[in-house]
Formats: sequence, C-alpha cells, structure tokens
Amino acid sequence: MLYDADFLSRLEHGLKYLSSVWGVSPEADLKLLTISENATFRIADAKGGRDLIVRVHRPDYHTEQEILSELAWIEALRQDGVVATPQPITAKDGSLLQVFSDGETTRHAVAFEYMAGKEPDAN
Repeated sequence: MLYDADFLSRLEHGLKYLSSVWGVSPEADLKLLTISENATFRIADAKGGRDLIVRVHRPDYHTEQEILSELAWIEALRQDGVVATPQPITAKDGSLLQVFSDGETTRHAVAFEYMAGKEPDAN
C-alpha cells in the first residue's frame, strides 16, 4: 500500500520542512484531507494568516512539465473567468512546483489558495 501510516508521516515531515517556501509559520496546522492518486493536505496558519491546500503528487505519475502544464491551464481558466478555481500559490522564489524527498523518493508538491466548498456528489 502506497499511503500507509509511515509513508504519510514522511510526507507530513517533508511538508513541514517545505512549508516555509510558501510563507507558512512552523506552528501551522497540517492536516491530511484526502488520498487519491495524490495526497492532499491543508495547512492552516493562524499566525501567518495563510490557509493553503497542498497537493503532493504520486511519484512517477506525472512529469514536472505535465504538472506545470496543468497549472498553466488552471491559470488560463482563472484569467478568462471560465471557472472559479483555487489559485496556485508561488513560493518565495516565484516557482509553483516544489520538490522534496520523502526519505525514499523525490516528491512534487503544489500549493493552492484555500477555497471553501465541498466535493461534488458521486452521482
């Protein structure tokens, strides 16, 4: 199983280390929201006033170029007003795609602004 408790702990550790690139304080609350092909976390930083959703990509599923292409598509949809979608958040260095090691493999992570809502019904 890819997402066992030990693996999720390694992801959380990596995100805690990485979170400063998005201007998140070390005291921020990190919570796993969902697991699909990716692991999705919420980082709520009351001290710093940031509330982010972070998608940690499954290894070897999409290339960096494919992830950046998806982010460009999301931004085009946002710019054209086609659909309301969370804004991808850049790191302090201006990059959208972050890379960290989970102790065994390289992981890609992308932060988005938090938007209130709910998952659509499966029907």
